[in-house]
Amino acid sequence: MLLAAGLGAPIPEEVPIVAAGVLSRAAALRWWVALPVCVGGVLSGDTILYWVGHHWGERVLNWRLVRLVLSPAREAQLTAAFRNHGVKIVFTARHVMGLRAAVFLTAGIVRVPFWKFFAIDAGAACWACRSASGSPSCSRTRSSGCSRTCTGSSAGSGSSPSSASPSGRPSRSGGAARGRDPATPNAIFDFVIGATSAERKPWHAIFRLLERDERAFAVLLAVVMVGGVATLGLVPLRPRHRIDLYHLVIWFAAYKVGVFALVTVNPRATGTYFAGALGIDMLLVFALLAMTGGGDSPFVNLFFPLVAVNAYYFGRWIGLLLTAVAGLLYWTAAWLAPPEAAWTAVVILMGLVGLPAFALGHVADRERRSRAEVERLNEELKGTLSQLQEAQQELVVAERMATVGRLSLRIAHEVRNPISAIELNAAMLEDIVRAPSDEQMKEALGLVAAIRDQVTALDALTEEYLAFARFPRPHFEEESVNHLAQELADFIRPVATRQGLTVRVEVDPTVPMMEIDRGLLRQAVLNLVKNGLEALSSGGELTIGSRLEGESVEISVSDTGGGIAAEVEPRLFEQFFTTKPQGTGLGLSITRQIAEEHGGEIRWANRAGHGATFTIRLPLRRVRADA
Repeated sequence: MLLAAGLGAPIPEEVPIVAAGVLSRAAALRWWVALPVCVGGVLSGDTILYWVGHHWGERVLNWRLVRLVLSPAREAQLTAAFRNHGVKIVFTARHVMGLRAAVFLTAGIVRVPFWKFFAIDAGAACWACRSASGSPSCSRTRSSGCSRTCTGSSAGSGSSPSSASPSGRPSRSGGAARGRDPATPNAIFDFVIGATSAERKPWHAIFRLLERDERAFAVLLAVVMVGGVATLGLVPLRPRHRIDLYHLVIWFAAYKVGVFALVTVNPRATGTYFAGALGIDMLLVFALLAMTGGGDSPFVNLFFPLVAVNAYYFGRWIGLLLTAVAGLLYWTAAWLAPPEAAWTAVVILMGLVGLPAFALGHVADRERRSRAEVERLNEELKGTLSQLQEAQQELVVAERMATVGRLSLRIAHEVRNPISAIELNAAMLEDIVRAPSDEQMKEALGLVAAIRDQVTALDALTEEYLAFARFPRPHFEEESVNHLAQELADFIRPVATRQGLTVRVEVDPTVPMMEIDRGLLRQAVLNLVKNGLEALSSGGELTIGSRLEGESVEISVSDTGGGIAAEVEPRLFEQFFTTKPQGTGLGLSITRQIAEEHGGEIRWANRAGHGATFTIRLPLRRVRADA
């Protein structure tokens, strides 16, 4: 049965080949399952739909897979074919087992029309070699325990000697990576056992693949038909018209579940499935009428909900057409099972069935039009919102460019003074060096110190401007705020001590680790510390603290200086505004930007009696931008 079938037949390049469902102890399938699949594959020659589910509503292909090692192009084509239909293939390397039965193809849930079926003798010792241009030819030998030796019909199609072991089984040293000959891109050398599984989709996720109308229609149709048959079964029938209602309800329910399963498997063909189900429903009602008394049958009432529900889905004009079909079927059933129905009864039935169906279809059509209009307006709103966002981004860029322009002018102005001082001091130093003396050397040392101070000021100025113009993207990691505060205090304490100032640290031990950009936050707090030191005179005190406040962490810098003047308050965070001769006016602006990048804010307040306190307040759990 299919042993070595197709080994000598040419296979088109566009056909991906995969062998699944191994008939052995390693396989999950039994022979009585595999045999019909193999036979069906041969008879159909196209696609087998096979469902192996772990539980209801999942697309699962969970059987053993024997993969023929093909060319990279075919492997990529096969993987893409599965991926395009929502199935993820995971190839897991296993030890090659002695397989003694046929290997067959299944397409699973995947609806790929160009799949063909192909079988091999899994117990054979060597594999067919396929050239890029034609089919291989095979000649049988009986040497080395190998039942066959395969040779290609063109150059480059022969199999590798190392592709089969002397025992007749595929060599473990072959495999997908080592057994493939780059000169023979279509050669088949080895196989591995793996497993495939689709991405698990729970029932509610698959159910949401359908539109709202389709979900409502599927449920209503099932309830109407199954419930209608069960309810009408309570009506007593004549002995010759009685039917097995219990089994009828079960079969109706199974039929509706099957329709819903088809819709779930292939949502794109929902309309076709529902149209087919409508025709079957009308014929089933007609059969019930013919078997249970024709015009006198109580099952004629099934036309009312059936036509109404389908008019809701297909529209009012289809509802009117179904009304005419229902009248015709009613008259035909009455003609087949006398007494015949009068034309007035048929007209009354059509009127009673058609009026609610037309009304319901009209309401459904209006609802669909309204929904389409809402969706259109929503799309327009999205487009407008996108345009607004683009305009906002352009405005931000324009504002930054304007700021850069002002920044360039400010840099040109600020840099000129230090450079002039450096030039003057350098000229004086040059004159002194020409005729050195003790007093002149002391003066030279002073000039060198002045040059160094000016260069330091110029460097700090440039760094601050660059930090503003090239603000980096934050990189968040879990860090300790308390450790950051202690490190800053240790860093600034030597400078403060030389100025006669005291630096204190007051941290809250309950502050946990949190996601911050340590470098940026350190720069923000350091800016506050520098401002505090500049506001202090000899004997002053600077305090760096932290505390846990609800769902936030506060980092504060307090000084005992003169506080913030009232006339300065409105412009405190304004770019380039400063009250210091050597200031850039960017320190507090950069600090606020860093706090906002962390999802927080910066506050300040004058302390009672003396000094000021600046506080950076950060959320304990950072709100992620991709959440």
